Amino acid sequence: MDRGRVADVLEVEQVRRLRLAAHGLAPGLGLDPAGVLDRAVALQGQDLPAVLRAIALRSRRDVDEVRGAFDRGELVRGWPMRGTLFATTPGRLAGLLGLTAERTERQMARRRVELWTRRSSSGRARSPPSGSPTGRSAAPRCSTCGGPPASTRRVGPATT
Repeated sequence: MDRGRVADVLEVEQVRRLRLAAHGLAPGLGLDPAGVLDRAVALQGQDLPAVLRAIALRSRRDVDEVRGAFDRGELVRGWPMRGTLFATTPGRLAGLLGLTAERTERQMARRRVELWTRRSSSGRARSPPSGSPTGRSAAPRCSTCGGPPASTRRVGPATT
């Protein structure tokens, strides 16, 4: 028996139970929605309904209770990585944005150039007014991508 292989030591049913527990799906954890996200750091989904269901499943609450946690500001959503929706707690989102903001802003800048180039070459779009990538002038802008700087992004409850 190779001691480094879990499959040689654990039965299939034991592995199944451990995986369910690791994903927060095992019965008996007794976590509320904020506890689920604090334990997991964040849950990722393609859209808000999927994320709400994932949190509800892990907290043994219904989706309306999870939405209420968002409305009370106990949970927040953001797009800190690859433009994918993440749900987490306010404190965790601030930390995630601190770690990912620079890379995300670089990616946004590249994507913005790509989109403007494609639209301009098709003749369907025109350049924004000079001095402002969006036509707005009062808000501070990121020097890399033209969007709001990471330090000014709002972290708040979910809205649909």
